[in-house]
Order: sequence, then C-alpha cells, then structure tokens
Amino acid sequence: MRMTFQTTLTLMSGALALVCVMPPRPVAAQNVPARVDISGLNAAIEDARRSPFHARNETDASGIPHFPGYLPTQSPQDASPTPAADDRPSYLKVFVPTLAATYVADFIGFWAAICWAYGGGGGCIDDEAINLALWVTVPVVAPALTAGGITDRFVPAFLGSALGTVAAVVSLVAIDPNRPAALIVPAIDAVVTTFATLALSLGTH
Repeated sequence: MRMTFQTTLTLMSGALALVCVMPPRPVAAQNVPARVDISGLNAAIEDARRSPFHARNETDASGIPHFPGYLPTQSPQDASPTPAADDRPSYLKVFVPTLAATYVADFIGFWAAICWAYGGGGGCIDDEAINLALWVTVPVVAPALTAGGITDRFVPAFLGSALGTVAAVVSLVAIDPNRPAALIVPAIDAVVTTFATLALSLGTH
C-alpha cells in the first residue's frame, strides 16, 4: 500500500511540473494575437459605397441638406426671381409737392383768367391769347409735371390733374371766391390729382 501511494505521488508531481513548464495548447494560443484579414471587409465597403442605394447626406451650393433619394429638379440659379416690390411713390411724396405746385399754378391761372376777362390792366400781359393759354394750361400742366414728372407716369398725372381742375372749378362755384374758404380750392385740386395719378399709374404697370 505504501508503494502505491509513493508511486502515485511521484507521478502527480511529475505531471504538475510538466503542466507548469508547457501550458496546454489552448492557453498558449490565447497569448498570441490573432491576425484578422480585413481586405475582404474593405472590398465590401467599397462595393456598398458605389451602390445607388448608398445612404449619404449631401449639401449642394444652396446650403440645403439633401437626403437619400433626393433628386434636384431646379438649380438655385434657375429659380424664378422674386417679384419686384411696387415702385410707386407713397401718397405723401406725391401730394406734398403737388399741393405746393397746385397753389402756384391755380394762382397763375386765376390771374390770367382775370386779365383775359377784363382785357389787361395793371400787372397783366396785354395779349388775350397768352392770357387764355396760361389760364387753360398752367393749372393742369404744372401739377401734372409735379405729380408724374416726365416719365411714364406723366399721362396718368395729366389726366389726374385735369380731373383735379374740374373738381376745383366745381368747388369754386359752390364757394364764394371772395371768402377765405376759397383758399381750400387748390387743396381739393391737389387731393384729386394725387389720388387719380396713383390710381391710374397702378393700371399702367
């Protein structure tokens, strides 16, 4: 029985020493880093990138991000331009100078009408034709030039000034010319001229 125990102990000691000196093959394999072949993986990635279904967000020159499946139908340069804003002047920009011009023009026309009616006199031009021309044209042409200028708005301004002159004559009939209230007649002329000029100018653009 003693011989068997000693023999067993000797064998176990020898086996343990052998294990310490030469570890098992799986343990040794774990200490060596495995070499992975990635050439096949790189080739698969390149094939996927060349595919039309490759998902990649892109941004064009307009700065707008586009997502997979986006097909631009129109370049930013081909886009229709934004409609230009209305270039008509404001009411006040037309009315204020037209009001001043109307007062001066109506005064000249009123003075020429008196000179024409009474055949001259102090401060009048001794020519009935000139007085008549001044009386008829100045109250219409001067406000028209002020409201529309020598532009494409002159014709609408001329028609508006003609309407304003008619409104002034009608107002003068209703108001006694000898009263201070008659001073508002050129203002009525300027208001009608300005409104008509802007309204008719809108129709020509």
